[in-house]
Amino acid sequence: MEQQKVIPEVVPRFCGVDPFSETPFDQVTLNYPFWIKPVKAFSSHLGFKIENFEQFEAAIEEIRENINQLGYPFNEALEYADSPEEIKQLGGNACITEEIISGVQGAPEGTMFQGEFRS
Repeated sequence: MEQQKVIPEVVPRFCGVDPFSETPFDQVTLNYPFWIKPVKAFSSHLGFKIENFEQFEAAIEEIRENINQLGYPFNEALEYADSPEEIKQLGGNACITEEIISGVQGAPEGTMFQGEFRS
C-alpha cells in the first residue's frame, strides 16, 4: 500500500482477501488471471496463479489449511507495529490478490538477468 502511494505507475493492482470469509471471491476486484498469496509468506509458499473460479476455490482450501503457520507469528509482530488500519483489519492470516505483471522484475535479495545473478 505504501509503494502504491509513492510509485503507483509500477505497482500492480491488488486487493486484500480474507480466506476465512464465507465468500472470499466476492472480495476480489481483479480480472483473471491473478495471483493469490498470504500477506506473509516466503519463497512463494501458498502462492497460486488463478485463471478461473475452480482454481480459486482449490487455492482457498489449501490456504485455509496452512496459512496460520506464518500468520499467527506475523499477527504477534503486527501488535508492535504502527500499521495502517487496513492492515490491522486484515491481519496476518489474510491474502493479497495481485495482477499478473511482466517485464524485468527485481527483488531485495537480488535479480537474475541473462542467466547471471546480481545482488
